[in-house]
Amino acid sequence: MSWWKAVSRRLAGKGEKPVESSAMRGADDFRRLLAPLPPFAHDEFLRRTRFAEKPPRTADDLLELVQGWASSAGIAEGRGGYPGGTAAPGWAEYVHDQQRNVAVYRAVVGAFGELRGGRAKTLGCYEKTFGPDVRHLGKDHEGHVDEMAGRLVYSLPSKAAFDRATFSCGIAQEDLDVLRAGPYRRAVLEGAARERLERSALPYGRPVTEMDFADLVFRALHSTPTELRHFVEAFGRQHGVDLDASARKAMAEQAAG
Repeated sequence: MSWWKAVSRRLAGKGEKPVESSAMRGADDFRRLLAPLPPFAHDEFLRRTRFAEKPPRTADDLLELVQGWASSAGIAEGRGGYPGGTAAPGWAEYVHDQQRNVAVYRAVVGAFGELRGGRAKTLGCYEKTFGPDVRHLGKDHEGHVDEMAGRLVYSLPSKAAFDRATFSCGIAQEDLDVLRAGPYRRAVLEGAARERLERSALPYGRPVTEMDFADLVFRALHSTPTELRHFVEAFGRQHGVDLDASARKAMAEQAAG
C-alpha cells in the first residue's frame, strides 16, 4: 500500500482495520509536516508526491523535492530547462513552472525558517533568476509583452468562449520597439494572430506554431508599408475578415483607454 492510499483510507473514515500501520503513520506524519504551509504549497506537495513510495519526513526533505522539481522543470517535456535555454519553445510555461517552484520554496522557508547550506543557496539562485514577470506593453486581456526571466514574451489570450488558453511566444527587442512605436502594426499583429489562434481551436484546426507566429511578426512589424498593406489585404481574403477594420477598431479602443 502506498502512503497516498493510506491517506485516502484514513480520510474515507470507513473504520477499516489498518493493513499497513507504518504507511498510516507515515501518512499522518506527512499531514502534520504540511500543516504549517499555506494551502497552495500544501496542495502542490500532495499533488506531486501522490505516487511516491514514501512521503517526505522533514522540512529538508521538502526542500529536496522542490530542488528536484526546479532542476528538472521543462526537460521531460522538451520545452525549456537545460540545455534548451531561452531559445527553446514554451519559455513562458517553463518560467511559470519555476515561479511556482520558487513560491513553494518560499512557503517552506516561511513555515520552518531559513535553512543554510548548498540546497538553500541553489534554491535562492532559482528565486533570483525566476522573479516576477515585468510588464512592458499591453493589458492582460489584449496582446501584451512581459519580460520573463530575461526573455521578452508576447502573449495573447484567446477570446473564444470555448478556449481560455493564452498563446505565448518569445520576441526580440526590435519587435517590442515596433510594437511601442507603431500602434497600427501592433493592432495588425494582434488581429492576425488572434484569427489564426481561434481558427486553430476549432475541430481539426491546425495548431499555431512559433514559426507561424514568427512569420506574422515579420510581416506585421518589419515589412515595408506597401508589403504591410498587401499582407493585410491577402490575409483578409484568405480568412474572410477585414483585418484593416479590426486593427483600426483596436487602435481606437486602445486610445480610449
